[in-house]
Amino acid sequence: MRRGGARPGAGRRKGSRGKAQIELLARARGDGEQPLDHMLKIMRDESEDKHFRAQMAGMAAPFVHPRLAAIEHGGKKDAPLTIIVERFTGEADE
Repeated sequence: MRRGGARPGAGRRKGSRGKAQIELLARARGDGEQPLDHMLKIMRDESEDKHFRAQMAGMAAPFVHPRLAAIEHGGKKDAPLTIIVERFTGEADE
């Protein structure tokens, strides 16, 4: 029987939180206002400086709107780019 060392399935699961992190999150949630809620409240407050409001909007944006993925365009290097525009009529295809 093997003793010591790493064993499959042993230890804390990946992504699980430790006691210190659980306590920190509980303290952060104590008053009910999350950091994102605070940033959004400042962003919407018209009595605040507009530059500060814009800064809060920029800091909150990654939590609300996902980043767009980069798109690599293919095709032949020396060939012209062809753009196809399809018109949406709102009717279902039959």
